[in-house]
This record gives sequence, C-alpha cells and structure tokens, in this order.
Amino acid sequence: MGKQEVAEVRNYLIAKGQELGAKGSTSHKIIEAVRKEHPDAVKRASRYLEDIAMLRLLSQARDTRPNSVSPLQLSFIDTLKLPIQVAVSLEDGNQGFKNIEDADLIEEIAAYSKKLEKPSRKSRRKTDLDILVDHYRPFYSATCRTLRDCMAAENVTAKRA
Repeated sequence: MGKQEVAEVRNYLIAKGQELGAKGSTSHKIIEAVRKEHPDAVKRASRYLEDIAMLRLLSQARDTRPNSVSPLQLSFIDTLKLPIQVAVSLEDGNQGFKNIEDADLIEEIAAYSKKLEKPSRKSRRKTDLDILVDHYRPFYSATCRTLRDCMAAENVTAKRA
C-alpha cells in the first residue's frame, strides 16, 4: 500500500499535464484538475503524498543552515556550505541522520562526503565537507572523535598559543 496509490495519482498528473500542457498551464491548475476529476484516488494517496512532502521538507531543512548563530559558526566555518545533519549508518544497519556537530569526524562526516557525487548540486557541500575534515583531522584522536570535540580541542590549542 502507498506506492500504488501514489503511482496512480502520479499517472493522473502526467496525463493531465500532457492534456493541459498542450495549451499551456500552471502546475497548480494541473493539480486542481486532478483533484476535481479523481478525488477518490487523491484521497487514498493523500497520507502517502503528505509523507513524501514532509520527508522532502525535512531533507531540505537538513541541507540548510539557519540564519541564527550555531556552535559551528566559528572562524572559517562561516564560509563553508555545511548541512545541519549528515547521513550515517545506524547500529541496526539502517541509514539515519546525525547532527553534524555530534558526528564522528572521520567515520561519519568523511564517509558521508565520500558518498556525495561530485557532479551535482551538492558539489560545493562535498568540497566544504572535505575542507572541514582536513582542517580538524589534526585534532582527531581516540578521545576527540566528534566534530564538536575536535572544535573544542582546536580552541584549547589556540588559547595555549
């Protein structure tokens, strides 16, 4: 359940888009026409469509930094395009997400960066994640594994200098 209902609505959207697109139409008009002509199909799929929309919003939220100051907004980090969270492998084998500050610098952040494909909209993110990892690698140790810990170690070292 779910995929079939969404696929049905998708097919209606494609067909209506082709029909109305011949004359020129907006996406909103196409959606409204499908809602009007196929209300039962839209109703059956609405929960799944809502989940898709919320998953997309959550993904977008993970990809953008808020305008407020965060613990990561120190020195050179201000210039980097960093996600709020990175995808990690969970203990149960599933993929999940972890706040970047709490992620293991090498095992999680560097691994996430390696998974990003270069020719994409995430190219700058990949480059900036690599810069981040390279910058904090000297502070990485058995007792200093997360980005937050490596940043704290850098601050201690800077204060000693």
